[in-house]
Amino acid sequence: MLGTWSDQARVCWGKVGESGRWLLVVQHLEDSTGIMAGLWQFQPSGPCYSSGLRGEETARAFEGFIAGKYDAGKISLQFAH
Repeated sequence: MLGTWSDQARVCWGKVGESGRWLLVVQHLEDSTGIMAGLWQFQPSGPCYSSGLRGEETARAFEGFIAGKYDAGKISLQFAH
């Protein structure tokens, strides 16, 4: 999905690993979202809040959004400094 992001979004860094190489923030957001999608099956409360969010598909999408949104603050001048 990296090809769907704007040029502006693809210049922001999000994380530096132990190797010293940096990772684009959009890649980090996609990774976080993907990990949450994979963890969904292990969540005992999934069915509990699925009904409140009009079904499992919507609940999964919402959880993925929240996981990705967590690092969205990295796209700010304050974080860059």
